[in-house]
Amino acid sequence: NTISAVSACWVDSIPAVFISGQVFLNQTIGNTKIRQKGVQEINIVDLVKPNTKFATILENPYEIKKILDNAFYLAESGRPGPCWIDIPGNFQNFLIDEKKLSVFSIPFKRQKNISNQISKVVKLLSQSKKPLFLFGHGCRLSNSKNLATKIVNDFKIPFSLTWNASDFINNNHKYFVGKPGAFAERGTNFIVQSSDLIISIGSRLPYMVSGYNSKDFGRNAKIIVIDIDDQELKNDQIKAYMKIKSDAKKFLEFLYIELKKQKILKYDKKNWIKYCIDIRK
Repeated sequence: NTISAVSACWVDSIPAVFISGQVFLNQTIGNTKIRQKGVQEINIVDLVKPNTKFATILENPYEIKKILDNAFYLAESGRPGPCWIDIPGNFQNFLIDEKKLSVFSIPFKRQKNISNQISKVVKLLSQSKKPLFLFGHGCRLSNSKNLATKIVNDFKIPFSLTWNASDFINNNHKYFVGKPGAFAERGTNFIVQSSDLIISIGSRLPYMVSGYNSKDFGRNAKIIVIDIDDQELKNDQIKAYMKIKSDAKKFLEFLYIELKKQKILKYDKKNWIKYCIDIRK
């Protein structure tokens, strides 16, 4: 019954830790390849493994703290997602000497320097006449609302939202131009196809956003994709001009600093914004 929930967390990047109960460890099938050994036993770990960041069965009660800490760390780090811990019945009431517990150490990860890429983005923005931000669910997950709002306000750049970031910024905002996609606003799709520069932040740009002819998404635009997930960046579903691996908030922080150094963006704000408003009407 929980497989649908864990799969939804996997697809929508929701951090979660699922803990299931299992039969006694000596009653599990292990590597025997038989179908069932314990009463109502099922190999839940292998069932959920493809849709989790981490899934394991507890085999040593003194590993429980290490496994729990690892699961909660992985659930929230990088691109968030679900983790699963299966606990056999014989460990559920096990008396533990806390001094003997194994300890989890957070791995050190160096932040990649994206300053050169940020400079290229700012240059493209300064040359663009019809720029458009596309904010996705990754912006919400990284708590970027205030920063994203400040950028669109200060530099008067229209923005759209993906379906799962629908309330990331108030839809009454004067620079909001709707939600693009196969099940969205027709006017916004015209705006996407008229833009000459689309900066997508924190969205995997699924077919619901790009439409089913995804190669035609933003046909007149240079598309810049910012994502924290290596595998998503390898996806060639969209014709991306530039791909940047970064947390959404980190990217927006660096972008705002660089944009502040520019006296004014050189595109005709009034005409582009007016077009966006009129085509939606």
